[in-house]
Amino acid sequence: MVPSQLQGLAHWFQSLKQRERRLIGFTLCVLVPAVLLLAWVEPMLASRRVLHERLDRLERERGRMQALAQEWRSLDQQLPQANRQDLESRILASLKARADLDGVSVKVLDQGSVLLEAAAVPRMPFMAWLVEVRRETQTQWSEFRIERAAQSDRLKIRIRFVEAAGRT
Repeated sequence: MVPSQLQGLAHWFQSLKQRERRLIGFTLCVLVPAVLLLAWVEPMLASRRVLHERLDRLERERGRMQALAQEWRSLDQQLPQANRQDLESRILASLKARADLDGVSVKVLDQGSVLLEAAAVPRMPFMAWLVEVRRETQTQWSEFRIERAAQSDRLKIRIRFVEAAGRT
């Protein structure tokens, strides 16, 4: 069916005058690239423009973040050391607030890091405390080991706390 339609179209095209055939050929030569341009190239250019705008916005945000980080560092350096609690006292205060966490030993190690060790600490209260202590004391872990103790609801822990990055 398609070949018969193409033959009909070819017969119709041959029946046109030479001038009309040239005009139709010229129109097709202009329309095909125009359609390709509108359907393919223009969306790519629009996408490129959107990506450049996003990149500009991200660079502005990066500049703001760097300025805030510098401001934070300068404020952190201005804060007198005497007003800061040391890491050990912050962790001990957090442990003291939780009466259900007994048997935890706290040791101060080199460079002000604090080591927590316990052979059998209750699992659920410890996990709740662990979430709170990171937020309250603004610390990080440099060593973190939790194992199941002999009792199923108890944990054996060894966690080394250090000051959060950026703090002195």
